[in-house]
Amino acid sequence: MWLRIRQVMYYLFPRTSPHDSDFIATILNPQQQALFCSLSLPDQAHAIRVARRMQRRNAPRFALEAALLHDCGKPADFRLWMRIACVIATHHPMLTHWAQQKPWFQIYHQHGDRGLQLAEAHGSTPEALALLHACLHDPSTNTLPWLQALQQCDDLG
Repeated sequence: MWLRIRQVMYYLFPRTSPHDSDFIATILNPQQQALFCSLSLPDQAHAIRVARRMQRRNAPRFALEAALLHDCGKPADFRLWMRIACVIATHHPMLTHWAQQKPWFQIYHQHGDRGLQLAEAHGSTPEALALLHACLHDPSTNTLPWLQALQQCDDLG
């Protein structure tokens, strides 16, 4: 419950630092930077938090790249109410059927695959793409290095 409240607060009050653009520039190529900048400000702030957490764990560059781009498939105009509705519907089977009929619910659940395609099209490294792919497709059985750390850092909001 507190995690969800914190996520809403992060969304409503996204914070970035003047040093973040330098940090991003050391990890992402110019095409990836343009992709990153196309994200909503709350999604940018979230990705930076995830990457900074990974950096504190001494993650290699490809893992930081994956952290910065892990939500790049989310449309910038995806509203807070849509995100909340998707999370609630995903965890309540009675609502899932209703929500599956909504285009925004489908976009929410397809953002990972869309993001993987966008990351590849914008020149992501094979290692970062493998990490992003592992996050999407049965991560519980995957032993790819840095996968568990990325998931943990992402789950913190």
